[in-house]
Amino acid sequence: MPNKSNNLKVFFTIHCHQPVGNLDSAIEHNFQQAYAPFIHTLEKFPNFKINLHYSGVLLNWLQKRQPKIFEKLQYLTENGQIEWLTGGFYEPVFSIIKSEDRIGQIQKLSDYLQHYFGQKPRGLWL
Repeated sequence: MPNKSNNLKVFFTIHCHQPVGNLDSAIEHNFQQAYAPFIHTLEKFPNFKINLHYSGVLLNWLQKRQPKIFEKLQYLTENGQIEWLTGGFYEPVFSIIKSEDRIGQIQKLSDYLQHYFGQKPRGLWL
């Protein structure tokens, strides 16, 4: 049966990642050019809900180097605007690591998201 509502539903997911050992200056550049402007824009549209996947490396960097943005992410999550996706904490290539390491990576990021954002992820970024 066709939806008689004029509301369009779109699932929008953003993936942000920084590799282990990346230069701080490179992460800062990406933060200034992409991550911060996106978060500031998202904040202006409280009815726009998204899925986010950030690597654990990037989340740790934000928490230490950009705590105000980290707090904005927490606020947007608390207000129901962000739903977090889990994945490998260090962005491993799952197909080349042991099964128990895959599970450990996923659990590490899931635990982090639960601890800092109060959300148990229901989806996974592969």
